Amino acid sequence: MARKHKKRRNLAVEFIVITVSIVVIFFIVAFALFHFMIGGINKEEIVIGNVGAVEVEDQYKDMKIKNIALFGTDSRQNIDGGRSDAIIIASVNPKNGKIKLISIARDTYVNVPGHGNTKINHAYSYGGSELAIKTLNTNFGLDITDFVSVNFDQLTEIIDVLGGIDVEIDESERKEFNKIIRETTNEQLSDSGLVHLNGAQALCYSRIRYNDNDDARTSRQREVLEILFNKMKSESSLKYPSIIKDLMPYVTTSLSTDELIQLSAVVVTKNPTMESCGMPNDYIVHSGGKIDGIWYYTYDLDTASDMIKRFIYDDIPFESYQNPSENETQND
Repeated sequence: MARKHKKRRNLAVEFIVITVSIVVIFFIVAFALFHFMIGGINKEEIVIGNVGAVEVEDQYKDMKIKNIALFGTDSRQNIDGGRSDAIIIASVNPKNGKIKLISIARDTYVNVPGHGNTKINHAYSYGGSELAIKTLNTNFGLDITDFVSVNFDQLTEIIDVLGGIDVEIDESERKEFNKIIRETTNEQLSDSGLVHLNGAQALCYSRIRYNDNDDARTSRQREVLEILFNKMKSESSLKYPSIIKDLMPYVTTSLSTDELIQLSAVVVTKNPTMESCGMPNDYIVHSGGKIDGIWYYTYDLDTASDMIKRFIYDDIPFESYQNPSENETQND
């Protein structure tokens, strides 16, 4: 009887050892696979002390929210430099899986450290990603220390890798689209409504603004990102390794391997949702006009900063935001 118990214990121990070994091997393989997938990514180091990150308020530190600057630059043919034609703050909440996108209009009038007051999109051309991040942090009170950037040519490649996107386009957008697309290709749209766009066409759609305004333009940019995000979510997880490997060469980032793994875990385990908004918007007083002969968007940056932080950390959408200073005035 004692031998049988001993044999069962040995078998149990062997089973545990084998199971643990399989799990360990799985994670080693998964980690190796992830390294293989991100091997082609372009890395750019950021000096944390140079980006003017503001410390997160104590009540929000446990949320572990990661804020990242996304830049779409207007450089072509993989040439460094250019201005950031698209500026988006991406906020990732690892606890609830929420991803929030806040676009900042490229014509926003801000102080670019060391260069005075000018358009926010000039920061990238003056000092690359570090100065662009510092400009966001100092003007909007943010804690950003990392970025992801793609240029126009790379964006078209990324969208083509994913098979294009389906977008609802109205007639005024179609007419403006057909004017812009002539700059690069002649793939014009004959009809409005729901259309399928390849990479070059989706880029053109993201650049439309003269038929309406820059608010609508940034809305279209966020729409393209949301469509790509949802398209990735709908793909079989078995396709992720090949898709990610194909996309990596078109991306430049300061995120470390560990940070990329942590962010990928949110996508894999949390079934994330995405919300988006832009600055300026209908819920903040703003104006567009010329200063010294140059057209800018102007609005109160302190209010904008508070709106953005409330949206990121307190889940308060812009349309529900109440300005504390206005409340104090009403109470007086």
